[in-house]
Amino acid sequence: MFGTVASAGVKIIASQTLLFSDIKKLNDINESCGPTVLYSGLSDQEVSENEKLLSKYIQVSLTMDTPNRKGFDIPAMWGHYASRGHGVCLVFDKRKFITSINDPTLYHHAVEYTPLADLNEILYDKTKGSFEYFIRASTKELFFHKTMDWAYEQEYRVIAISDERRCLNIQESLVAVILHNRCH
Repeated sequence: MFGTVASAGVKIIASQTLLFSDIKKLNDINESCGPTVLYSGLSDQEVSENEKLLSKYIQVSLTMDTPNRKGFDIPAMWGHYASRGHGVCLVFDKRKFITSINDPTLYHHAVEYTPLADLNEILYDKTKGSFEYFIRASTKELFFHKTMDWAYEQEYRVIAISDERRCLNIQESLVAVILHNRCH
């Protein structure tokens, strides 16, 4: 019998899509409130409107291979995201995946890991242009940095705006499914 995570894997394979997740539901407590932006010279209403826009951003997170370790070979990831080792890992051809998401409404990049002290809050004021422009110009700082505590995840992210997209088509890039059952 399939577990919940394995059943979710079957649904992903059948639909050939990955759904985006709300950034505020991430497991990293440093990120769960969304990107930290400090505002200068804006009214409370302007700040509220900017925060509302920022909250529309959604993401897909993947684990990528590094020279030291394959993405599917990280026990903590199986424990955190695959019902404690009872699940599936979908394997993508990275080149085909990146080609398939070559879309100006999407941002994608490997997450960079830094000490907590290096994760500075980002300042926005009206002199930097519209808030939409600020987000586009600051995507790396806003969405692709995490603390060293999470480096084992080897994360690659795709970011979108929920008004424009809800899922990614993986039809061309899915190449394998790895089943894992910790207790056989």
